[in-house]
Amino acid sequence: MRNVPPQLPCPRPPEVVTGRRVAALAADLRAGRAGALDAFWAEVAARGTPLVEEIPGDPGHHAVTFLWRGAAEDVLVMANKITDPGMPGAGLMERLGGTDVWHRTLRIRSGWRGSYRLAPRAAGTASPPVVGEAARRRDAMIAAGSPAPRAAVERWCLGLTQAVTDPFNPRTVAGHSVAELPGAPPQRWLAPGPLRGRTDRRTIGDRTVWHYRPDRPPEGTLVLLDGERWLGDLPVVLGNLAAAGAVPPLSALLVQAGSPAARIQDLTCDDDFVAFLADALPSGEHPPARTVVAGQSLGGLTALYAAHRRPDRFGSAVSQSGSFWWPNDPGGSGGEWLTAELAATGRVPDRAYVEVGTYEWALLGSTRRLRDVLRARGCELTYREYEGGHDAACWRGSLAEGLIAVLS
Repeated sequence: MRNVPPQLPCPRPPEVVTGRRVAALAADLRAGRAGALDAFWAEVAARGTPLVEEIPGDPGHHAVTFLWRGAAEDVLVMANKITDPGMPGAGLMERLGGTDVWHRTLRIRSGWRGSYRLAPRAAGTASPPVVGEAARRRDAMIAAGSPAPRAAVERWCLGLTQAVTDPFNPRTVAGHSVAELPGAPPQRWLAPGPLRGRTDRRTIGDRTVWHYRPDRPPEGTLVLLDGERWLGDLPVVLGNLAAAGAVPPLSALLVQAGSPAARIQDLTCDDDFVAFLADALPSGEHPPARTVVAGQSLGGLTALYAAHRRPDRFGSAVSQSGSFWWPNDPGGSGGEWLTAELAATGRVPDRAYVEVGTYEWALLGSTRRLRDVLRARGCELTYREYEGGHDAACWRGSLAEGLIAVLS
C-alpha cells in the first residue's frame, strides 16, 4: 500500500489517569449526596469540555477529561493522534456507576492543541456494518499491516461512521471539536476582523481554483494545495498578516483537490501536476522569491517537491506535516523518495518552512531526516515541531508562521 502511511504502533500511548472532578462526583454519589449528578452536569454545561485540570508536581502535563452523557453500549474518544485503533484502552470511555456519565481522562502535554470527536455505540443493538469510506480506510489499514487487533480496527472505523462533535464544546473546525491546553501557542493571525480582499472561483484546465486578491496591489503569490479546505481561514490570515506588515500583500491561488484517487495521483511527486502549478496558474508576474507553494500532508510533500523541481517559479515552500514517508514500501527500499532525491541532486529550495506534530509518530523520523538533508544542502530552513497531530486545528494557525518565515 504505497500511498497509505506506515502503520506503526504508538511508541508512547497516552497515560490514562483519574480526573479530579470525576473522582469528586464519584465520592459524592457514594456518600448519597442528593443533587450531585445534576450539579455536575450543570457545571459541565457552564464550563465546557473537555475538562482541563492541573496535575500536582507535573507542570508539563494536564489531565484532560472527555465526557459523554447518555445511554450507550460504549463510547469511543477519537482524538487526533492521541487515540487510534492501536490504543483501544486509551480511547474507550468508562461509565461512572449506574449514571449517564461516560468519561476518559488522559495525561497530555501542556502545549497540546487538537481536534476530536466522540463515537457512542447505541446500547442494546447490534453494531451496523462498516461501509463506504470507513470500510475503504479499514481495508487500507489492514492491507498496510496495521499492528492493531482486527476488532479494534473495526470498532475505530465504525466510529468514523458514528462520531459526532462534543455537545458541551462549542469550538469546532471542519466538523470536529477542538481543544487546547494552556501552553498551546496562540493563533493570533486567525483573529476575526474586516475581510480585506475578494475571492473568485474559476476553472483552469479541468481544475477548480479559487483566486484571492487582496485590497492592495499584491507583491507576491501563494499557491495553496487542497484549497477548498482554506476558503474560510485564508482570507482572514492573509488580511491580518498584510495589515500588520508581517508579510507583503499576497494574492493566493487555492487549488481544489480532486477525487481521493486523483488527489493521491497529483500529490505524490507528480511532474504533470507540478507543471500545472508552475505553468497553468497565473503568476501575477511575481519573481520566485515572492512566490510560495504550500500544503499539508501529501500536499506538504508536493509543495516541497514543486519548489525542488521548478525553482524558476517557486522560490520557497511551506510544508505542514508533509508525507515524507512516501512511498510506503515496507518490503522494498523505495521509502522516503523525496529525501533521497534531494540528497542525490543537491538541489533544494532557497527557503522552506517545515513543521510536524510531536504526536505524529509515523512522520517524525522521516521529517527529521528530510530536515537534515535540507540543511546540509544549503536550504534556508525554518523547522518546527509542535505539540499536536496531523490536524487542521494546528495547521490553520501555523500557516501564517510559515509564510512569515519564508517571506520575511
